[in-house]
Amino acid sequence: MQIKTISVLLLCVVLSKLSAASSCCGTGTSSVSEGHPTPAQGTFLALPGADYSKSATGDFQRERVSLALAYGISNRFAVSVRVNYAWLQTWILRRGLYDTMGTVIDVIKPDTTIHFDNNGFGDGSVALQLVILPMTVLSRQELKVGTDLGLPWASSEKKTTIEGLSTVMPPRSQNGSGVFSVGGFLSYSRSMPPQRLAGTATVGGRVRSRDAQGVRPGADIAATASVVAGPLWKLKGLLSAGYGYTTQSVDRHDKPDSTTGGGRVSLTPGLEVSLSEKLQFSLDATVPIWQDMNQKIAGNSLGVRLAAYVFIPVFHRKE
Repeated sequence: MQIKTISVLLLCVVLSKLSAASSCCGTGTSSVSEGHPTPAQGTFLALPGADYSKSATGDFQRERVSLALAYGISNRFAVSVRVNYAWLQTWILRRGLYDTMGTVIDVIKPDTTIHFDNNGFGDGSVALQLVILPMTVLSRQELKVGTDLGLPWASSEKKTTIEGLSTVMPPRSQNGSGVFSVGGFLSYSRSMPPQRLAGTATVGGRVRSRDAQGVRPGADIAATASVVAGPLWKLKGLLSAGYGYTTQSVDRHDKPDSTTGGGRVSLTPGLEVSLSEKLQFSLDATVPIWQDMNQKIAGNSLGVRLAAYVFIPVFHRKE
């Protein structure tokens, strides 16, 4: 049971890191599918969480709480639904127009920093998850796949008033994405009890539909490798390294849009504590260490991201 618990918790945290690395705004449609521990047949699993992120350039900040509820149709197959609520802040420097003599020629106040403040429910998702190879004491390995559908049930066209004019907020200030998306992942975990270690490798991706303006946001692919060490008392240490890539957006004329695209590498150190088989906590930080991106639409995720996840089986069933 200890082996399975370590690997299941590791998988959940790793997949959460994949999703958080490139997710934008208050939406729940992440860059790749989000996995979770597979509950036993007839068992519910609630996963509340909270995260905070701020761009290194200081022009974007987000606080978000989320809740996922999963149900075990069988011991290997589960369905889940996920919702979130976010508080978003974005700062944009609007420069004035000048003539060749350096004189301002537009009627709007030049070089003005505009602050956008928004909050509300983000997009949601429904997901399916299948354990192909279950973790056992003898095999000490697990193979899992999953897919989810991102649902744009949150607004992507919220407005604000600037200098007396009603203006649509920029994409990073919207709590909704305005697009449907489909994501998937494949994950392999292996435990090494003598060394008190467990490792996981995960690959995943997401594609998105066109929005109301005819623009299709870029697709995402990601890969992550992680290792967890423990238990030390009931405390475990986690370290993940991941690479994510986002393709360029495609506009209504099917031409590449240079405003998005590129890749990044992040490290995610963290800690986990198990209070019981029914209640575990994790705390971690996502630290981007390299980036080659131009993502004005998807959002600049440089900076440190802190997260807390709580895994609570609603009805626990002994095996």
